[in-house]
Amino acid sequence: MASLVANIAKDLLKDGVAQSLGAFALSQVKKVADSKMLKAKILKFVAAQSEEFKKKYVMAKNIILISSQESELDIDQKILQKVPNQKVDITEAGAERSAQIGIQIQNYLDELSKKSKKQIKISAYSSPYQRAKQTLKQMKKKIKQDFYVEVDLNLRDQDLGNLPKDIKSEEVEAEKQLITPFFYRYENGESEADVYLRASTFTNTIIRQIENCDRNKQYEQEEKVVIVVAHPVVIQQLQTSLKRFDSQNLLNIKTFSQ
Repeated sequence: MASLVANIAKDLLKDGVAQSLGAFALSQVKKVADSKMLKAKILKFVAAQSEEFKKKYVMAKNIILISSQESELDIDQKILQKVPNQKVDITEAGAERSAQIGIQIQNYLDELSKKSKKQIKISAYSSPYQRAKQTLKQMKKKIKQDFYVEVDLNLRDQDLGNLPKDIKSEEVEAEKQLITPFFYRYENGESEADVYLRASTFTNTIIRQIENCDRNKQYEQEEKVVIVVAHPVVIQQLQTSLKRFDSQNLLNIKTFSQ
């Protein structure tokens, strides 16, 4: 039985289901006569394999989350009555702040490379919205290493509806507080819960990519850095989604907000 459990556990590990091993192993204890001995063996096996999983597959990867910087929407919410959300531009102050973040990121990359003694490999993702792409454009000017930027629809800002008349009205605010901001869905738009589902989809995508890089020996001399530029509410939900990995100390997450 111990051998059978071990083989099944190994199969689970191959599929990346390390967290389920503890519950699975304990469930097998009740099915055998000498439960104490088997329990000890299983828990020892699980502990060893879990540590090996951390070292081999998802160790100390670096994710940088950046909110799109100050835009015309931050100055006047009513701009959405005449300009679609996806076409709102950043302000001059937003552009300057984006450049400053680019300098901070370059300093961070220099320190990371020195510490790890590896070459930095950057993967960058951006919201399709104008202000996010403009933020990343200004940042990129200050980062020495060139990198490709992939636009991902899951990173778009919370949909507030089609040219909403007044998203800050007393009526809207009262409804939002009654339902709670997380579950409140704007007319023809989204709730923060909807954004969380998108964020979780994106999180799973980048985690799989990191794991694939870890399994490929040609990337052993590279320090993987993922840069994500989205919007405040999206960044907030990404942080929530990433917590299940961060809680295991598998990720190094750095955030730049407005």
